[in-house]
Amino acid sequence: DLKICDFGLARGVDVKADQALTEYVVTRWYRAPELLVENATYNTAIDIWSVGCILAECLGRKALLPGKDYLQQLRLIIETLGEPSRSDLAVVENPSAVEYIQALPKKPKVPFETLYPNANPLAIGLLKTMLIFDPKDRISAADALEHEYLRALHNVNDEPSAPQFDFTFEEDGVTETKLRQLIWAQLRKFHPHLGEMPDTFSSH
Repeated sequence: DLKICDFGLARGVDVKADQALTEYVVTRWYRAPELLVENATYNTAIDIWSVGCILAECLGRKALLPGKDYLQQLRLIIETLGEPSRSDLAVVENPSAVEYIQALPKKPKVPFETLYPNANPLAIGLLKTMLIFDPKDRISAADALEHEYLRALHNVNDEPSAPQFDFTFEEDGVTETKLRQLIWAQLRKFHPHLGEMPDTFSSH
C-alpha cells in the first residue's frame, strides 16, 4: 500500500469557509502556481498539482521543477507549461505576480512526451490533467483514480475517503505560554518522569 507521510506544511481547507489562507504550504518543488503567486484563496487542487509533480518525478527519476526559490520555481513552471493564457492569469490575485509572469521570456510549452519519451502514454495523459496552471481545470482526485492509467490498480471498495479533519484548533489563538504547556504535557505522556514543567521551559 502507498502511504503519504509528513504533513508538516499541511493546512485544512473548509470548502464552506470564506477565509484567507496562508500561502506557506507544500514543499517548494511541489507547490502549485496559485501558492507561488500568493493567492489568499485556494483549494484541494493544490494537492493534485503536487501529485502531478510526484508522478513526473517517478517517470523521469528526478524532480521536474527543482526551483531554488519561489521566483525560480514559478519561472520553471512557465518554461515547462508554456506562457499562461489570459484566462490563466485571471486567477492570479497578485498584480505584481502578473507583471512578473508577463515580463518573463516567451517560451513554448515543453511536451511531456519529449521530457519522458519512454513513459506510458496513459501516464503522460494523466500527467497532463494534473499539471495545469488554472486550478479549476485540473482533474479531481476522484476522477484521477478513474483514469485509464490507474485502471488496473483502482478498486473503489478499497479506497475509502477519510473523514474531514478538524482544523479548528488552528483558529483558537493559543498563546506561546499555552503552547509550551501543551508541548510539555505531550512530552510527559512519553516520559512521565519529567514531572512539572520547569521555569526555564516556560519562559523565553
